Amino acid sequence: MADDRRRFGRTTLGAFVSACVLGSVLTLAATATPVGAVHGCVEQVLWYDYGGGIRLANADGTGNVNVPTTGGAPGGFSSSSWAADGETFAWAGRPSGSQEIYVGKPDGSPALEISSVGGGDDPTENLEPAISPDGELIAWTGIDPASGEREVFLADIDGTNRRVISRDKNYVPIIGDPGRSDPINNRSPAWNTSSNLIVWHGQTSTGKLNIFRSNLVAGSIQKIVDADDARFPTYAPDGSGRLAWQSRRSGLTVAFDVVVDGNRITSGQASATYPVWSPSGDRIAWTGKTQSGPLDVFHSKPDGTDVVSLDTIDHDDISQGSAATWSPDGDHLAFTAFGGPGFLTDRIWVVDRDGANPRMISQSSKDSQAPIWRPLPASCEDDDDDACPMPSNPFTDVSTSSFAYVDILCLYGLDITTGTSPTTYGPDQFVTREQMAAFLGRLLRALGVSCPTPANPFNDVSSSSFAYADILCILGLDITTGTSGTTYSPDSFVTREQMAAFIGRVWRLLGGTCPSPANPFGDVFSSSFAYADVLCIFGLDITTGTSGTTYSPANFVTREQMAAFLARLWRAASG
Repeated sequence: MADDRRRFGRTTLGAFVSACVLGSVLTLAATATPVGAVHGCVEQVLWYDYGGGIRLANADGTGNVNVPTTGGAPGGFSSSSWAADGETFAWAGRPSGSQEIYVGKPDGSPALEISSVGGGDDPTENLEPAISPDGELIAWTGIDPASGEREVFLADIDGTNRRVISRDKNYVPIIGDPGRSDPINNRSPAWNTSSNLIVWHGQTSTGKLNIFRSNLVAGSIQKIVDADDARFPTYAPDGSGRLAWQSRRSGLTVAFDVVVDGNRITSGQASATYPVWSPSGDRIAWTGKTQSGPLDVFHSKPDGTDVVSLDTIDHDDISQGSAATWSPDGDHLAFTAFGGPGFLTDRIWVVDRDGANPRMISQSSKDSQAPIWRPLPASCEDDDDDACPMPSNPFTDVSTSSFAYVDILCLYGLDITTGTSPTTYGPDQFVTREQMAAFLGRLLRALGVSCPTPANPFNDVSSSSFAYADILCILGLDITTGTSGTTYSPDSFVTREQMAAFIGRVWRLLGGTCPSPANPFGDVFSSSFAYADVLCIFGLDITTGTSGTTYSPANFVTREQMAAFLARLWRAASG
């Protein structure tokens, strides 16, 4: 294993979704060659290509792959749902006959047909799977042979313990509603953050669609919203319990509005449908249009203020019946639209939350629908990747499977590296002391440090060197003293011991305090000139060593490893 790959645990979803983690590279069970299984901290979008199956791509359109769905071809794919850890997803597929719900992994290992597990008559035409936030349960809708109606089903994530939750003898209608014993035509189940409540819309005896809730602890259902055609309820992801839905109102025109906790937040629009909360709960996106304008994607604060129109392409081509979805960091949205002039098929687009940088990430000649973002591992939040820019990857030799993929793009976006050429980074090349000075000098300037310009004491450093100013910068800041009083050795490779000294000195220069943890490394001795620095960067989580008990101080540092060291230093310093 390459040194200093981040190690982190994973939440298991029972035996069915067990996985093992090697470094920051996720290896899923029963997979010889994972397809779409490794994503680290790179944001990815999943969607359905009619005739082409399920697709998965990075947010910049790179890495576009077909996701094998062994055990359930997505012939009738309508929607999907990810488990919170991004390792397992559910979808509706029609391999033959009726449409079923499947749970599988993006590596194409055999999927489990959930809707046929649990005994009794199998429901048919199953749609809208929704995995609970804790990953233990899955809800969906299907036509139940017992009632002949579309019901909300619930099962454990492995398909066992299947039951209907939209029929209940304890149903309590709101005051003044004669109601029927249970709603019919139930659709669109959604979870609260605690995984103990499910909401959906269903039809009452008056013929209207209203919002219902099942309390899984109490074991009963209740109508909680009585409105004119209320649909597509969804809980805020921040645990506040706020609920958003779309509702029809009468006026000069029949319109759909987005509503939060009973308050209409859209205004002056002929259509506002499919509300979707941002990951932090600070914004709500919807598809809509003004009275005279084209169909567009909007988002606003939950009180309806600060409305933003994405307005990025010819929005006459935005596809109706398709919700925009937020990226895990809340900085981007994905939606379905015609591909633009010359295209007659729906394509998947990704755009920044301010409407900038639109990019079409699906390239198939088939219609593409239902984009949904893959959740990032919890470790990505710990790494504070928001402190780094995330540009498109220009380097053909840097794969998303690299443990330092995000770190390399971080340094590239900060202009700390430009690569070994416009299209190559040279991740396996060793870092020279000349290159190291350039990296550090640029990093310090990016952090706002002014570089001194002392006289040059090194007879092996010429003013023609690309790193001449940077070498003098780190000399003047006491980050280096050279390899002697008169030599810097610019062509020598940087060792991991020297790298620790460089980073430790930068950290102290910036005013940081070094922790002093117990030394876990059997190959790092108190006599080392970098002893305190190795423990400093270990305590700061900038290094984890080459194993739990070794640091390998004499090993040379590769450009891939260097990116990981410096990006983590940047996050620690700028966070």
